[in-house]
Amino acid sequence: MTNLMVSSYWWESGSKAEFEWNKVFAALYNLEHLGNQIAEEKSERYDCVVSNAEHHVAENSGEKPTIVWARWFYLYNYYTYDLTFGWYVQADCPGRSCQLTKDASAEFLELDGTGSLNCYGYPCLSDNDLLEAARDADHFIYTDDDFASVYNEKKYILDQFKSFQNQEVYQYVHGSWTYGGQTDEIEYDALLQDVATIVGTIDNHERAFFYNVFTEYVLDGTCSDVTAPLESQASSCTRIADSVDEDDGEDGDSSSSDSSGDSSSSDSSGDSSSSDSSGDSSSNDEDCDCEEDEDGDEDGRLFRMLRDLLK
Repeated sequence: MTNLMVSSYWWESGSKAEFEWNKVFAALYNLEHLGNQIAEEKSERYDCVVSNAEHHVAENSGEKPTIVWARWFYLYNYYTYDLTFGWYVQADCPGRSCQLTKDASAEFLELDGTGSLNCYGYPCLSDNDLLEAARDADHFIYTDDDFASVYNEKKYILDQFKSFQNQEVYQYVHGSWTYGGQTDEIEYDALLQDVATIVGTIDNHERAFFYNVFTEYVLDGTCSDVTAPLESQASSCTRIADSVDEDDGEDGDSSSSDSSGDSSSSDSSGDSSSSDSSGDSSSNDEDCDCEEDEDGDEDGRLFRMLRDLLK
């Protein structure tokens, strides 16, 4: 086989690093500029959500909501006739669940790596173990698509959880999110927005990958047209801290304008030396050989130059 290229994106640490591989794939089609642009947009959007979630927690009680990520594991081995079952809790850091939870400014339910049951080498919890560990968690994310059948069987134990009593239980939309698979890596910014919306640290996003099993209709996330271009499920994001700073700046400019107006008014009634000095100033501006940004911000001019280079 010729022209073989091995992709090892799974060795990367974190969603951003994994998505960087799309720059490599874009280069194969001479679309480096588009690959760089998309990667930068997603990275900025992700950082914006992280910042806004942190701001929300800081402005409120300061207490972070808790999430448990778990599913019921049930498998019969027809070769050994062994039955494996138990609650598989995704409670390892670092890991994608942990990263999403912490970046959404929530608390991740971490276990000590032990469980009373064994799920093919992974520690699993019994019903009572899970109840003891996650009874008071604010939110429960069920990471498989068989929640309805599991809940019908284990309603007696699950209804003791705070998250179930408050109807804060979520399952991923069937076909849309394969854990450790494709969509969550491509749409990692939208995935964070989903989690942050679940825990309430942002509120300007319509969830795409998770639905509330008690209050929302089960959506089908399968692709109806495989030839259609991919449309991002992420929402636009504006940093709250930046918008606050801009508001403060506008207030400051307004008061400055008022005071300068008073000053010019008093100067105009005075001597003519002020008009001479303003004339000298304009003369100096004409002699200046520098190009000033239209907003008076050189950083803005540099940004536009870089943007034009990426076109």
